[in-house]
Amino acid sequence: MTTGAALALENIDVSYGPIQVLHGVSIHVQEGETLALLGTNGAGKSTLLRAIAGLTPMTAGSIQWHGVALKDAPSERRVHQGVMLISGGHAIFPELTVADNLRAGCFSFGRDRKRVLRRTNEVLEMFPALGDLRGRRAGSLSGRAADARGGKGTSARTTACC
Repeated sequence: MTTGAALALENIDVSYGPIQVLHGVSIHVQEGETLALLGTNGAGKSTLLRAIAGLTPMTAGSIQWHGVALKDAPSERRVHQGVMLISGGHAIFPELTVADNLRAGCFSFGRDRKRVLRRTNEVLEMFPALGDLRGRRAGSLSGRAADARGGKGTSARTTACC
């Protein structure tokens, strides 16, 4: 499958035991394009996102990320390539500071402190409102500051957040 798409899903099937919950899902997302998955509860949105992130096994189909096949890639490898699932809700560690949450988002950098510091500073440039809040407990944020919580996933330099 060569489509030129940043993310290409072809004929994705996922089953939970004997029950097939996704049937032949195909999606192509071009670089810079945004895709929204809409559907009722139980329609398979989360299952599809978990399959893309490598957290739920597929029974059929293929996934390519910038031309690289991901079907059999473990989730850790997908994170290093820029694909991860960021949980809904607040997606933060409320007892940690904002700065600690940003560093937690850099977990895939291992012990490379320079890389973690550089990426944390880049994220703070993207979300300047967080700069003054670095020392505050993340769980104490409200309103617009809490909306910038996406910085945690951005810390890992993800380009596809499921």
